[in-house]
Amino acid sequence: MADREDTARVLRGYAAAWLASELEKVWASYHDDIEPHYVGESPLVGIHGGRDAAFAALGQASVRTSRKLIAVEDVLVGDSLGALIAVQDLGAHLTIGQGVG
Repeated sequence: MADREDTARVLRGYAAAWLASELEKVWASYHDDIEPHYVGESPLVGIHGGRDAAFAALGQASVRTSRKLIAVEDVLVGDSLGALIAVQDLGAHLTIGQGVG
């Protein structure tokens, strides 16, 4: 298990690569057992286990939403886990009378 310093180092490296749009470094940051979970009612709902499935799902999310990373506000590090607080533009531009659903 990684310690706090290792977790912080990996997350900060990931954040820097994401901010710089260095997709190869982002890809290399993912563990083989990554499992993004998408909830709600989109075509991406479910668990996308493994690096290949995770990267495919994250790519689809980017294409479907035109998402763009604005900033990484913070890197949170605990005894065994960590997280990024990120601000993204999801590209949702509404016109009058159009809802989100």
